Amino acid sequence: MRTESDRSLEAYIYVRDSGKVTGLHSMIYRILYHQGPMTSEGIWQQVLALRPNTTSHSVTPRTKEMKERKMIWASGETQCPNTGRMVTLWDVTTAMPEPKPLKPETKMKRIERVLRETIPLMNPDTPLFNEEGWTTLRDFYQREFSGTW
Repeated sequence: MRTESDRSLEAYIYVRDSGKVTGLHSMIYRILYHQGPMTSEGIWQQVLALRPNTTSHSVTPRTKEMKERKMIWASGETQCPNTGRMVTLWDVTTAMPEPKPLKPETKMKRIERVLRETIPLMNPDTPLFNEEGWTTLRDFYQREFSGTW
């Protein structure tokens, strides 16, 4: 029977070796796995030791993103020694990370995609589209860009 610590180790190995969690996310995950739970301030102090130019404003958004991907969770609260306010203690979960959410396609990316998909419709014998190409292009633009401009 697998224990919670076995699942946590599996998740850690996955994060470490898969390449699907990179950069600051990976660093924060490793810090929490080995030293957690800790506050965002504590995480930042650990990151700062490894990356001297990192600001505390780099860590807090990453914890939110990692929470959304179910890589870490709020395991409790503690009082901040500097401000006296209650702050969240973060710790790793035993779950495998969820994939990153897809970013919405920008207009420029949509235009590039449309061009990549429509340029092959060009008739190589003439500088203009053939009739089928024009019809396909018109339908494509109507479908992709209706109501966006």
